Amino acid sequence: MTSLDFIFEKVGLLHPGPGGAIAIVKDGVPLAQRAWGYADLNQRIPMTRETMFPLCSITKQMVCAVLQTLRDNPPQNMPLQECVHDQLEANLQTLLTRRFCEENKLSIQLLCDNRSGIRDYWATNTLLGARPDDRFSLGDDARAMIYRARSLQFRPGTEFSYSNTNFHILARVVEMTSFESLSKLLRERVFVPAGMTTAVLCPSTEHQPGPCVGYEGGLKEGYFPARNRIEWSGDAGVVASLKDMVAYEVHLQRIMQDPKSWYHKNSKQGTFSDRNKSFYSNGLFFDELDGAALIGHGGALRGYRISRNHMPSQNLSVVVMLNYEADADSISKLVLREVLAILKVPTPLPATISPWYVEVADEWTGNFLDLDTLLSIRTKITGDKTVSILYSGETEVIKLYESRKGFSQDMRAEIDGDVLRIHRLKDNRTLEGIRLHPSQTSRQDRTIPGNYDCAELQSRFTCFGQGEVLYGAFDGPLGRGPASPMTYLGSNVWILACPRGQDADPPGDWTLVFDRADDQMGISGVTIGCWLSRKFGYIKWGFA
Repeated sequence: MTSLDFIFEKVGLLHPGPGGAIAIVKDGVPLAQRAWGYADLNQRIPMTRETMFPLCSITKQMVCAVLQTLRDNPPQNMPLQECVHDQLEANLQTLLTRRFCEENKLSIQLLCDNRSGIRDYWATNTLLGARPDDRFSLGDDARAMIYRARSLQFRPGTEFSYSNTNFHILARVVEMTSFESLSKLLRERVFVPAGMTTAVLCPSTEHQPGPCVGYEGGLKEGYFPARNRIEWSGDAGVVASLKDMVAYEVHLQRIMQDPKSWYHKNSKQGTFSDRNKSFYSNGLFFDELDGAALIGHGGALRGYRISRNHMPSQNLSVVVMLNYEADADSISKLVLREVLAILKVPTPLPATISPWYVEVADEWTGNFLDLDTLLSIRTKITGDKTVSILYSGETEVIKLYESRKGFSQDMRAEIDGDVLRIHRLKDNRTLEGIRLHPSQTSRQDRTIPGNYDCAELQSRFTCFGQGEVLYGAFDGPLGRGPASPMTYLGSNVWILACPRGQDADPPGDWTLVFDRADDQMGISGVTIGCWLSRKFGYIKWGFA
């Protein structure tokens, strides 16, 4: 068994599942490829290097590639070829309205960099009454989404927030400007130049090219086919095989050195309006592994996880494609480390924690409210001088270097009594959370149940139950959503469980901050939000 074979065996042992495929590309040459397991467990169809996978959000960088090539090489049939940039911006204004774009100084580049402040539509769909297994169409549902939410989460350019809506809009702008379909543009400007012979744009997740099946579940409860019924195009939609992705990585490594190529241009990190470095630009995440820069992106759909990472300093790429819900990015980085070890590339020694630290401040455990976004923050001491922080939908862990100060690669945090201060580096966001203190009056407020309306979304939130046993549900243009239990955090703040989303992982629990008119009138409204879709105001019936 070769060293590379051992890497593949290690992945299979550490992350067992239905099937997958991995490729390693070095210096523009495929170093190793492996497919294992089954594309379809029930039919016992083996996974191969030709098996087609949905690339999901890896599509975003390909849309940005089309945008850049349109600027550099507009189609011959396109009028005013010398003004492509202006036409793209004008069509963005046509789609979102000129007044909205000018008032907020929105631009094509801000959408490419996820710095527009536009909310994510897969998260917002929950507020519109969508059920996780409902169909979602490009023709009707997606078009209506663009016009429905007319406010932003933050001032464009100042922060980062992942938003699939940005790339859905970009795809439509590209089609409007070029007078060509996104499918044709991707084929001519990305797939053919890269030698991706079977890659296609397939917006329907319900009708993917066979035979691959995506699976939910795990070893304990068993694997079962995931049901996907949405359409997406721009934020996702490309379907490709491992052979296609090997050709893609070979192509990118080759054109990386060409200053005129789209990948060379798009792989330069941008900056926020305050000139702090951005960790996301042009559909690409900028990360690092043991001190070495990485450029890449992941992708997720219910039942599938995909990742590609490119380490320019070593001209090394790893692609991971899974038809089950393991952490493909972590697997990709595991493989990168193993390959670097085989190549004997030195890596920095792990940082050590100074020995003077002894105690952990008790204040770290609690529930807090970010007064700007009105999102909840839940923290707890997890042992070994670490604290877990749940804020953006995912639990992040910081290592304490003082009793009240800690850090991770992406975060700095400090606790000061009832005040929690966090600097989220990748989001370019500094926040202050105020501790939530439990109140028996708020916990058992009998004026909370009722109907609440959001005019902006044409959405209705219904809360029912009594005492502390409350449930919430959303109704709107996309239907009647499922009821979910609510949990009290403190003060006037609750969370509403959101265990599943329409596309992949759910947006995280929704924070509900109830407003009180006065002691006699009771609750007058509620502000609802999650990390990807924040701060929607709902008015309770009787207070309009």
